Amino acid sequence: MNKRLKSYFLKKTLTTNLKSQKSEKEVDRVAILYNKKDYTKQQLTTCFRQSFPDFKNLKLDLITFVPQKQEDADEEIYVFSKKDFNFFSKLKTEELKSLKGRTYQLIFNLFHEESVYLQLMNSYLKAGFQIGVSDLEQNQMILRTPSNQPKAFFDEAAKYLKHITYESHTI
Repeated sequence: MNKRLKSYFLKKTLTTNLKSQKSEKEVDRVAILYNKKDYTKQQLTTCFRQSFPDFKNLKLDLITFVPQKQEDADEEIYVFSKKDFNFFSKLKTEELKSLKGRTYQLIFNLFHEESVYLQLMNSYLKAGFQIGVSDLEQNQMILRTPSNQPKAFFDEAAKYLKHITYESHTI
């Protein structure tokens, strides 16, 4: 019963947050959401910067999910686990609450549908445009690249984004 209620609140919060997720103002931030078991901070930062050299002045926020919260957290990335959400799927920590409603020019979702906590975290953010590797509702563009090759993903994204204008933003 407890798991079903928790699942209910996860889905309810996710649905509610997605309704108000679109960004309405221009910003100088980009976010990458990912599972820490799949990528390293250095790997993603390097691949992103190489593929998007024109974005060097944008602030890059790395937001990563870990199965168990770690004490040796890196100050340059936002790390969260399922324990950072209460029973009703609300954020617990002040650091993560500061992300709620934060607006990004772009969000790159490097995770799959089964990552419900990454989906939930994504639903707390706002973006002009979202690109991912899976059929999530919030992704406006889906790129089918090998999941273990973030360089290929960012190169492909850069290729397409050069030709896209979205909500008064030109990339």
